[in-house]
Amino acid sequence: MMKTITMQYLKDQQACPEQVELFAEIFGLRAELSRENLLKAALANLNISWLAPRLLTGPELGKYNKLVRDADITFAIDSMPATLVREAIVAPAWLAFEASRKAAYEAFIAGGSCDAYDETVKLAERAYNEAVAPAHQFFNETVAPARLIRDTITANAFADAWGLP
Repeated sequence: MMKTITMQYLKDQQACPEQVELFAEIFGLRAELSRENLLKAALANLNISWLAPRLLTGPELGKYNKLVRDADITFAIDSMPATLVREAIVAPAWLAFEASRKAAYEAFIAGGSCDAYDETVKLAERAYNEAVAPAHQFFNETVAPARLIRDTITANAFADAWGLP
């Protein structure tokens, strides 16, 4: 049974580079697999759900999945109003981005320059990101309490399934 998670293990398992970097910021090169460190990881937004199927098997994984599924459903319900507000802003911004990109592509196909296409898409992407940033910030701030509950349940579910004190 693995007792330590290392940065190298995360890389070998093809964890997202951002998650590997965050792990290094929180724990350095390695961390003991303990309830305390799982909670610390959850509070830092490390994705424990990604790790679970790589370490838990059979009944332990089933127990973990049941607890986490219930927490995920509760989180989805609790975050729905904020999700709807966010999507009301993101959807039209995405349509505007896609319209700009499509027009730039059509101009390129009609003989326009690659540089003009790239610049148009770059400007459209910047406008999109600026338009949706407040919506994402609103969402993240609004759901933070529910996310904290879900992530704490996830960390404890892993610890329970792994048999940690």
